[in-house]
Amino acid sequence: MSKMHDYVYSSKRKIFCSFSNTDGIPGFKSASNFQVLSNNNLLTNAQSTGNKPANLIFNPIYATIDLKYFNVNNVLKNNKIRVSSTMFANTPVIVTIPDGYYSILTLAAALQTRLLADVLFVGSTSVGWLVDVQNGVNIRIRFSGTYATPAATLIEFSDFNSTDSRSILGFSTKTVTLAYADRATGVTGDLSADMLPYDCLRICSKNLAKRFYVMRNGYLANSDVLFEIPLTSYALGAVVQFETTDNQLEQEINPDFSLFDIMVKDKNDNIIVFDSTAEFRINFSLTREVFYQSPEEKLKQIQNYASYIS
Repeated sequence: MSKMHDYVYSSKRKIFCSFSNTDGIPGFKSASNFQVLSNNNLLTNAQSTGNKPANLIFNPIYATIDLKYFNVNNVLKNNKIRVSSTMFANTPVIVTIPDGYYSILTLAAALQTRLLADVLFVGSTSVGWLVDVQNGVNIRIRFSGTYATPAATLIEFSDFNSTDSRSILGFSTKTVTLAYADRATGVTGDLSADMLPYDCLRICSKNLAKRFYVMRNGYLANSDVLFEIPLTSYALGAVVQFETTDNQLEQEINPDFSLFDIMVKDKNDNIIVFDSTAEFRINFSLTREVFYQSPEEKLKQIQNYASYIS
């Protein structure tokens, strides 16, 4: 307790809280977008009894999140490739890999499934697509069997629209070709398949964040970022941990605060899509500073009231 001046006192109380996305209200329970409604009046009724409002300070302490985000999806624009050749029944063909959480092996299997289903040859016998992994880091695309009368010698794979599928498949160029004569050897990515498209997670909140600014369109603008977690040392599927040892990330929030709003975003301000089994948990403290009248101030008001009614 401290005395601000002759007539006003302040008192602080620190509360420690913990919740996860599984505590979220219906419709907002995913690991990257959830809301938790508090029913504790210590948080929702933090109003001062005096003339000055109470201050409520949010400070993150510890957080964990299952790194099970969809590394192939439409948000990242890396789930489509264009395949074209005059040997196909329909050309060009847009092949869409289902949004999901992939390792390089499951990605190769998913691509092979879609090629077999979507890209069909004309006048062919025993033609099948084969997609596998070389040296554990490279995707190789090929096909087997014979083709009766090849109308062309090349099959082209390229990005569709603005996608970046070449990164997830490990190709450095926008267009790669597979010669019919090399169908058994195939075409192999010259780079390691990039299965980790994010280098950090931004933990955001519309109603908590007030102190983080980012450059947007050449201007320094207020954002909803609470803090960032670098991902350089984490593999997909790991549990990311964040811990702070000071109060640099504390945020002043509304004194009648009741709704905790948390989102996990990338650097482009897009909410990252997580697998439904992923869990986000955060521990934090809330510090209330309440200002109230001192006994001297109360006595002064009583004396003034008595003087008024006498």
